[in-house]
Amino acid sequence: MAGLSADAYIKTGKAAIYGDAGYECGTLFDMQWNECGEYEKVYPYVIATEVGGNLRMEKYLFHGGYSRLGDKISWGVEGGYTALLSYRNVDPRPKNTSGDLRIKAGIGWHAPFGYVAAIAGEFGKYRLSTDMEFMSEMGEAKVYHMTGLGQHYVRFAGQGKNVYSDSYTWGVSLNIAPTEISGLYLSGRFQRETMEHVIVDLNKLPMASLWQNTLGLEATWRQRIGWHTLAAEARYDWHRRHGTENIFGDAASGSYPQIGSIEMYADNYYRAAGELLWQYSPEFLHVWGRLTGDWLHSKQDYLSPRLTALSESWKLGLDAGADWRISPKISADIRGGVERRWRISGEFPCLTTASAEAGVAYAFNSKYALGLRIGYRHLSAYGNDYKIKLQFIF
Repeated sequence: MAGLSADAYIKTGKAAIYGDAGYECGTLFDMQWNECGEYEKVYPYVIATEVGGNLRMEKYLFHGGYSRLGDKISWGVEGGYTALLSYRNVDPRPKNTSGDLRIKAGIGWHAPFGYVAAIAGEFGKYRLSTDMEFMSEMGEAKVYHMTGLGQHYVRFAGQGKNVYSDSYTWGVSLNIAPTEISGLYLSGRFQRETMEHVIVDLNKLPMASLWQNTLGLEATWRQRIGWHTLAAEARYDWHRRHGTENIFGDAASGSYPQIGSIEMYADNYYRAAGELLWQYSPEFLHVWGRLTGDWLHSKQDYLSPRLTALSESWKLGLDAGADWRISPKISADIRGGVERRWRISGEFPCLTTASAEAGVAYAFNSKYALGLRIGYRHLSAYGNDYKIKLQFIF
């Protein structure tokens, strides 16, 4: 993975404007039974072939916001857009293009007892389009429309090389935080997403739809003691993702009339996590270490044929890092970590992950800086991942 990024932060009085933009490129290796570049966003409804292979990937990211701090009321808005292109230059040749728009706005009240209570709302619009092409004179691979747990929509197998998934997301969050570093932090977030999967070649046939509800709860206690900061965090995440397949009659004038629908797929997920953090922050130096752990439960069901995929696991992780100012113009950071996930039940593999990352930045003046970051990650079940990124900071 390689990339470029630029960051900006401008503060005027009690207001601040910030933003960043970036470009990343790389390769998604060994894609099997999935020809789209963002499976985790549209699953289980993806277009697939038996061949698969690597996908080249390019990503463009834009993000910005405005915030204003008041004596009693503070508020802010921010938005971002991510565009992704993934493709393959040999058969089968998918071309995936996606756009992800996110908008958030929030307002907070400064309570007289040293805390801030805030509420925020968010909206998202996402679309992924996949166009399949075959150029080989030896024929073409059969296209499948996957519906979850290895199943596919049998009636349309071999048809429909162009598909898209369209989704809308809204959410709300509540937060309570101290005005100083020490104290109790509480947050809760609820999000609702709806998505429709359409086969364009079949007169924009709405093959399936899904909805997902997501809930996140978090509590953190943080205490500052001199140059040291200690923190303990507990978190609970939950989501339900259910998919419905539509049933169609015989085609008339090129269109398939919808005559029914049935909920066939369900993915229910629970995760409880904890974290202990230590920080040491004297002048020109910041050192930290963190111990993490979680318990994860995931169950997927398919109605007919009756299929179930259950996985339960737990994880322990340790990571640490340091940031320091080498000179008035040069700063550097380094971080690394290792984690291990053990299977309790199901077919979830036991995974070990190790990562390391380092960066250096040179400040030309008080407004502009140039940075370079390199990183490495090893996943025991999937191989190695490398990245290098050049940053422009102003």
